[in-house]
Amino acid sequence: MNTLTGLKKLGIDLEVSNTFSRLLAETGFETIGVETFAGSLNGWPRDPKWKAMGKGCLQNYMNGVQGFSVTFFTRELGWAPARVQTVVEKTKVQAMDPKSHVSNTCRFRFAEYGSM
Repeated sequence: MNTLTGLKKLGIDLEVSNTFSRLLAETGFETIGVETFAGSLNGWPRDPKWKAMGKGCLQNYMNGVQGFSVTFFTRELGWAPARVQTVVEKTKVQAMDPKSHVSNTCRFRFAEYGSM
């Protein structure tokens, strides 16, 4: 089982954003656009703007990694909570290491509604 399949069993669909442009069009929005970029998960970028954004993303990640990891690994994979805690702690250490160039794809969708 991969992560996406396991999360879908929990009612979490990480791929739902792939349908947003279609849903916007069906609702009557026009001039639909998508901006895609790679965002860092910690402060490794040299550019001050991207470094600050990465640090903000890291804070959000650190606040949520425990909750979504415990739920997924215990309910769907049957792991013991102690095992999950060990993995979470190692993950947090790696995520905070600026030598670890962790990034993710970010997509922003925008649209206009009718004639303005």
